[in-house]
Amino acid sequence: MKRRQGHLFDEAGSLDRLDQSIEEKKKEIERRRRHYDEIREQLRRERTRIVNRLLPARFALAGEAKVFPVTVEVRLCARAAQRCDGR
Repeated sequence: MKRRQGHLFDEAGSLDRLDQSIEEKKKEIERRRRHYDEIREQLRRERTRIVNRLLPARFALAGEAKVFPVTVEVRLCARAAQRCDGR
């Protein structure tokens, strides 16, 4: 804004310093955007690595699964004189 307004008795270097300050701020904004994009990409790669490699390996079976048939039946009768099968 100062650049557009101008001054009648302005120092010669004042406007140059103002332009330089604007350029430095633009460069800083660009540097931060690049850094932000790099961090986002790194997080995306890390998420993919964890979901596709780390978690499946952690929860994989060490050996083979075996199934054994086991049955347990417990019957409780309401009264001692009554049979448990209802007869």
